[in-house]
Amino acid sequence: MPRLARRADSIHVDTDTHPRADKLPLSVQMHLTDREQKLISPFLDDIENFFDNDTSVIIDWREPPEEMLEDFQRFLPPGYFSWKISPYFSWRNFALPRLLYLKQKFLPIVLPIGKNRFFAGDVVPTGVDYAIKPEFEVHIYFPTALDDTQCYLVRPTTWWRDFQKNYPAEYAKIFLSMDALHDLSVNDLYHRIKALRT
Repeated sequence: MPRLARRADSIHVDTDTHPRADKLPLSVQMHLTDREQKLISPFLDDIENFFDNDTSVIIDWREPPEEMLEDFQRFLPPGYFSWKISPYFSWRNFALPRLLYLKQKFLPIVLPIGKNRFFAGDVVPTGVDYAIKPEFEVHIYFPTALDDTQCYLVRPTTWWRDFQKNYPAEYAKIFLSMDALHDLSVNDLYHRIKALRT
């Protein structure tokens, strides 16, 4: 899969067809747009062509958590959830973890720092998924789960339910919920991704 650029300020968005936050109701009937039809294609190239900045959250796990959160907010209704990050500081030469407060659920999440800051790419999507439920959910395009650039799709929970009901094989082929992702070992993910790409 080619490396994906994720800077939102460098893309053009077609507001008539793009499923952005202000166009997502809390409940929708299953209807795949022309673009979403790529998700049920039997061809992997078609599926991978679906994922870009217009349709999904693309995270480079080395980027600051603030940028990750801003990307997720693009696909949610304005004001649906808010967040703040406590300032970085140290005490007696020990760096103390920063806390991410997701206001929707008032859940503080410890953000890694220093050499461990790369793990924010795991912590932030999981935290956002928890914060936006039950109305919305985050699912990962699992072939990117072990890449340094990962793709996530934010949709209403009803959309995910209907997609899994209408296209169970297609869902199982390319998506994982955040809970299911964390239930798999790295070895399981590796072999599952390898099987898909061969």
